[in-house]
Parts: sequence; C-alpha cells; structure tokens
Amino acid sequence: MDLTEVVKSVEAGNGCAAISVKKLRNALPATKAKKRVVQRISAALREGGYRHLPFEIPRRQDRMVLVYRLDGSPASALLSLAA
Repeated sequence: MDLTEVVKSVEAGNGCAAISVKKLRNALPATKAKKRVVQRISAALREGGYRHLPFEIPRRQDRMVLVYRLDGSPASALLSLAA
C-alpha cells in the first residue's frame, strides 16, 4: 500500500486530514471499497502510526475519513479526549 499522498495530506494538516474513502482505496490500489479492503486500509494506517475516525472506515467511496497522526500531534491529543 502506498500511503505517500495520505501521509502528505496529514502532515500538511498539522497531524490530521479529512480524506475520502476513494483516495484511501486508490492508495491500496483496489477497485472497490469492500469489507476486506477497508480492513486493509485501517491496518496499513495503524502500521504507519496513524488512526482514523470513524473507527470503521465506510465502504462508500464518497464518504470522508479523518486520518490523524498518533504520536502526540495536537489532533491526537484532542481526539484522545473524545474517545
């Protein structure tokens, strides 16, 4: 999985970014955001030190996902209070 563009978006957003399921899916690459595809996306983000909201990535490609860096960024501090 190539998360280069996702990582750039998160870093440009000071530790968080709203990213479409379609963009996440294309990073895999995959043609549809089926259950196993969104699970693979979630696992790859976790491996890279990122988390996402909602906790279950939607399967509709037009939906947005908040991806954030876990390592003490302002976004992760705020989101940990909400969890």
